[in-house]
Amino acid sequence: SGIMSVNIQNYTNPVVGFSNSLPWDRGETTWTLATTLTKLAGNHQIKFGADIRRNRDFLLQTQDFGGPRGTFSYNGSGTSSPADAAAIRNNVANSLASFLLDYANDVRRDVPFVDEPGTRHQQYFFFVHDKWQVRPDVTVDLGLRYEYYTPFTGIVDRGGLSSYDPTNNTLRVAGIGDVPANLGATTRVWNFNPRTGISWRITERDVLRAGYG
Repeated sequence: SGIMSVNIQNYTNPVVGFSNSLPWDRGETTWTLATTLTKLAGNHQIKFGADIRRNRDFLLQTQDFGGPRGTFSYNGSGTSSPADAAAIRNNVANSLASFLLDYANDVRRDVPFVDEPGTRHQQYFFFVHDKWQVRPDVTVDLGLRYEYYTPFTGIVDRGGLSSYDPTNNTLRVAGIGDVPANLGATTRVWNFNPRTGISWRITERDVLRAGYG
């Protein structure tokens, strides 16, 4: 609710009304479950772990096209000579005259489609790690990490996301027609990441380390 904004060129704007970025409501919620199990076997210390996250990002800031209250903008284009570009851009009197005549050069308003704009996604991480005491002065670390990220979906399935289709100059809106909630996005399923390292205690004061991941 509230009055629309009125902008007059070369005045402090908005002259009346609200900023088009109001209301502004945002938040991020992340649920995380992490655990690690350790098994000692001889000169091996083996660890298994998992980290599972569920993320929800919310942002309501309707301002792309004037905000939900609407915006009326006035400049000198309607009350000055078309040949006088300087008057259109800089003449305060012409802009005010356009306002008094209600000759707006731009009128716009956003129409929110969903009440909860934002995204949801999950992240799954797993690892196995073997710390191998080869000799009293040499330790070898061997590990493997797996990562999986789900494609983003909207907080609401219908209308929660959209993407531009350049082949026909249209927007594909999630949940409308045959457009899925994730807009058909795919993700990598083979994100295996090796880890390895070695440390050599040369003396009681010097250790040489190397690693790769």
